[in-house]
Amino acid sequence: MTSYGQLVLLILPVYALIGLGVLLRALGWMAPEADRSFLKTVINCLYPCLIFESVFRNEALKVPANLVYAPAMGFLIIVASFALSHLAGRMVGLKKGEGLRTFAFASGINNYGYIPC
Repeated sequence: MTSYGQLVLLILPVYALIGLGVLLRALGWMAPEADRSFLKTVINCLYPCLIFESVFRNEALKVPANLVYAPAMGFLIIVASFALSHLAGRMVGLKKGEGLRTFAFASGINNYGYIPC
């Protein structure tokens, strides 16, 4: 069983990276204009790499039933998350072309590293 200390050590790099992004934006090293290229890099390159790595090393995929059930559930959960995030974005006043789609993707996407596990 994993202790709380081990969990903190596992998630600390994620929060450190978020903090670094906030710091770099505050210092003016990362301009808002760079957001589009960063998001494209994450969506088109880094997420597929994470998905491939997670699927490739997953022992559960040796069970045939998991080859249909897990992807179907993952797809349904992601679609529902996007829809709810899109609705929430509209409720807070976001519009298409002014951050709605970015908000819906960023808040609706699930951590693919945990879906296949």
